[in-house]
Amino acid sequence: MTSIHDIIRTLPIAAAITMLLTAFGAKELRAQQNWAEVQAAGSKLQGICFATATNAYAVGENGAIVASTDGGTTWTALNSGVINNLWTVRFSSATMGVAAGDSGTVLTTADGGITWTRRNSGLQRGAFDSFVFGLYTRDGRTWYAAGGDGQAGAGVILRSADGGITWGKTPITGSFFMDRCDFADEATGFAVGLSATGGGLIMRTTDGGTTWKPNHASSALVAGLHVVDAATVVAVGSNGMFYRTTDGGTTWSESSPGSSNLVDVEFMDAMNGIATGDNGTVIATNDGGAHWHDLSPGNTQLLSDAAIAPGSGTVLVTGDHGSIFRHASIAASVEQSAIAAQVFLAPNPMTTSATLRTSAAARITFFDMMGRTVLSRETAAGGLLTLDRTVLTAGRYLYVVVPEQGGVMHGTLVVQ
Repeated sequence: MTSIHDIIRTLPIAAAITMLLTAFGAKELRAQQNWAEVQAAGSKLQGICFATATNAYAVGENGAIVASTDGGTTWTALNSGVINNLWTVRFSSATMGVAAGDSGTVLTTADGGITWTRRNSGLQRGAFDSFVFGLYTRDGRTWYAAGGDGQAGAGVILRSADGGITWGKTPITGSFFMDRCDFADEATGFAVGLSATGGGLIMRTTDGGTTWKPNHASSALVAGLHVVDAATVVAVGSNGMFYRTTDGGTTWSESSPGSSNLVDVEFMDAMNGIATGDNGTVIATNDGGAHWHDLSPGNTQLLSDAAIAPGSGTVLVTGDHGSIFRHASIAASVEQSAIAAQVFLAPNPMTTSATLRTSAAARITFFDMMGRTVLSRETAAGGLLTLDRTVLTAGRYLYVVVPEQGGVMHGTLVVQ
């Protein structure tokens, strides 16, 4: 009997892909075609969030704030009243929100962003500027902010008990700055950032942020964090590092499926999440962060922050030059990953080298745009395929992955 691998080897590219996709009902997992780029602002945008299933906000350089009422399809500029760079924004309801950034800037709104009021964060410039990188709230009354205290020369966690109007600060000993914070419940939370010695650190509190203690250390910056549930926490950082605990922080596992720096990780529910980073990296998971596959939109921008709409799973990601990238639904993209093995390819576009990893044994074939086979390899489960300019010259390539377990996925790799 002719195997599916034999079909890939012998058929012309168009016929092979058409036959395989028809036979197995496979869908476009790479999903580049499912991303839309919107020019939302004239300056770089940093932070983004959903306030409702359709209302979203993004903030960025020079005090920029933009808002969308249609799930991120169109955007309108708002007046923040400040010129400082804004790094983060979060809403606790359709009308109540907080934005924050450089020089300890903290802004609140009670009318859906129509007007913003500047609050005293207690952060002032010292040896370096003070800033806030991350915001968190559970109920809209108690807020936490992660950043750096320029006067103290250390990381800091701010806390507000009145909806962001007044703030107190807790210095984080041994840190240079803190990047994100997130909580499992009213008492237990985590924060990530950069240590005073240049490594990464994960901090933990069990008293609602009154005190913070070291929970895990790494060799590089830990920049993104999401508490999935009381047991599972996922963090990401430089050099493509993932940090994951499934016992509430008692133990942590580390992995590095790619080389691109990761800066944010967000989950829609306990299973479905995404992480973003430089070189246009977007990767997705449908098993709570145990495995990840490529969902990149096919660009080289730094994708700073991500937001997932409740219910629909619409994904918004901030990029360079005022761009926002929109994906119709992470729920659909990760559901499709069950068709084939978990596959991770990064960076894409590739400049000097890239790595492709499969979770199951598979045959991987690369075609040029003329339909000619340029590379064909078989990988074992968990195997790595390293690509470089000696194998693939500058151009655009279609790759087809056929796991032994069945199913087919295909996507595009750009070599610059």
